[in-house]
Parts: sequence; structure tokens; C-alpha cells
Amino acid sequence: MRSRILFFYSSRDSGHHRAAQALQSAFNLHSDVETLALDSIECAYPRMGRMMINGYTKVIKKIPQIWRALYDNHDFAIATREIRKFFNRLYFSKMEEILKEHKPNVIICTQAAPCHVAAAYKSEKGNGLPLVAVITDYLVHPYWLHDKVDLYIVPTEETKETLVERGISGKKIKEIGIPIDPKFMSSYDKLKKRAELGLSRNVTTLLIAGGSRGMIPVQRILRLLSQVNRPFQAIIVAGRNKRLWLRAKKMGRKLAFTTKVLSYTNSMDKLMDASDLIITKPGGLTSAEALAKGLPLIIVKPIPGQEERNGQYLIDQGAALAVDNLRDLPEVIEELLLSPQKIEEMSQKAQLLARPKAAEEAAKVIMELME
Repeated sequence: MRSRILFFYSSRDSGHHRAAQALQSAFNLHSDVETLALDSIECAYPRMGRMMINGYTKVIKKIPQIWRALYDNHDFAIATREIRKFFNRLYFSKMEEILKEHKPNVIICTQAAPCHVAAAYKSEKGNGLPLVAVITDYLVHPYWLHDKVDLYIVPTEETKETLVERGISGKKIKEIGIPIDPKFMSSYDKLKKRAELGLSRNVTTLLIAGGSRGMIPVQRILRLLSQVNRPFQAIIVAGRNKRLWLRAKKMGRKLAFTTKVLSYTNSMDKLMDASDLIITKPGGLTSAEALAKGLPLIIVKPIPGQEERNGQYLIDQGAALAVDNLRDLPEVIEELLLSPQKIEEMSQKAQLLARPKAAEEAAKVIMELME
């Protein structure tokens, strides 16, 4: 009989979604397993889910201080415990409906909110299904914590230590890495990929990526990069932001350096292979994918909370540099272009941190949990 694995993530095209997809790819190698991934927000709010995600994105962009104040705030987590229990119960009928329909053998959550709902349902309804939490950032916040989670998949030893300090048994925690698509284990010829993109083969290449919703100020970055007095070229990924894609293409025709502007793409692995540096915000999945490719990160505009902490972890490990004030970006890039050995050192440190087989290893551990 085939095992059924149910994933809950939050928001399509997000890092949480990509982590679920990476694990699905790993599980799909087993003929006796079938998987299903559901957007928890769209399940709970089929008509308003997209509006809620867009609202969240706008708040993060306009008032990031709110998220900074709430993220990893143990006192706030305690103060809101009862109200979160109340809201969790609102989802129980939907959870029961999903479980009856799909009859999974295990539930895997790649985002904290659905994980807490599933854990609360398990606690109150006596549901004995194994529950797995897959943490997709390099540090963990208190909203992941629940005694009904059977297994935590974490990216680093530091993450494991934090969970243990906060009362989670070390026996429940496996330090494996952030699950990324197996295609990031492949390697492509850098010069060939540049040529395929219509770029010069022997010019240092920057990859500018702001996530699927274009969360970094790409247009301002392009204007600032015009101040760099060394040769380079740039690949810009605009995600699903059509306005940004159009504006970046228009800007590219007037810039002193060559650009290649792309919209949403499933070929980020190949774009990373064509590049020497990535200018981005340090989402957990983007960071893990870049590390797998040995691609140093130039961090701009991290979301307060998890991305700030991801960025600091990568900086401390020597795989990234932060540009806290965008006006300093031209100087940082020019210094790196003048010091290719520095780029190579950062690349080597990125490769040391990489866990490209995390999805495969996590799938193995979860299969053992179901036995």
C-alpha cells in the first residue's frame, strides 16, 4: 500500500513552497509514496488568501518595524498563546475535512503557522499522525515550538541548539539542511550559460534577484551600479512583477553595462551557474540554493526577523556581505571586481556551508518515521 504524504506551506512561489516541492521531488523517487502539497492560506481562505498574502507583503515593505518587533519575541508569543489557540480552533473543521479526503500517513509543514495549527489539532483531537516541521531559515523563532511535533528538520547545529534551549527534545531534531531542488546539485559550464543568455563569456556577472514578488529596489540598484567603474554585466530576475520587468528592460537599454532581464523563471540554478555574485535578500531557500552553487551573496533589504538573521549567519560564515545603505553598493561591488580572489574565497566558504542533498536526506529520515 502506498504511503501518502501531505505538505502544508504558505503562499505559492515562496521559499516555503519551494522547500515542499524539493521534498516532493525527493519522495517521488520512491514508487510506494504519493505526495500532495497544499497552500494553507488558500485552504483556510479560498477567496481571500491571495489578498492576505499581498497585504502581508505590503506591510513588510512599508512598515518592516512591525515584523521586527514580533519576530522571535518570546514575551509576545506567550502573551498571544490563548488568542492563537482560539484562531487555531477556527481551522479545525477544515483540517478534519482535508484529513478525511486525503488520508495521509504523515503531515509535513514548511511554515510555522500551519505547523502550529496541525499540532494544536493533533493535541486536542487526539490525531496520532506523525507531524514534521521543516525549518527553512537558519535560525528558529518561538512560533515553531509545539510538543506535538514529532520531528524537526533543521539547517544547522545552531538551530538545533536553539530548539533544545527552548524545551524541544534533541531526539526529535535532525540537523540536515534546508531542502532545495535536486537540480541545484547539477553543475553547468559558466561560460556556456552566459553565451546562451546572450552575455559576454569572460565578463564578471552579477545576478540580481528580489524574490518572486520583487522585494528589493531593483531599479535603484541598477542606477547605483551605473557608478561602478569596472566592467561587469547583470542578469535581473523580476519575478512575477510585470511592471518591474518592463521598467528594468527599458532601463537596460540606457545603462553602461549589459543586462539580461527575465521574469519569473524555473531556471535559477542555471542563472546561478552563469553568475559570480548574487545581489538579493537572504530568504532561506535562496540562500541555500546560492550556497549549493558556491555563489557569494551581496545582501540588501532583508526582511526584519528571519532574513536579517539568515544574512548575519551567512556573513559570520564568510559567504556573504551586507550592504546596509544602498548608496554604498557601488563601492562594495567595485572592490570585489578589483579583488577576484575575494570572490573566490567567499565562493569556497559558501560551498563549505552547502547542503545540496538535504531534501534527499530529509526524505529518508521521514520515511523512517513512518515505518
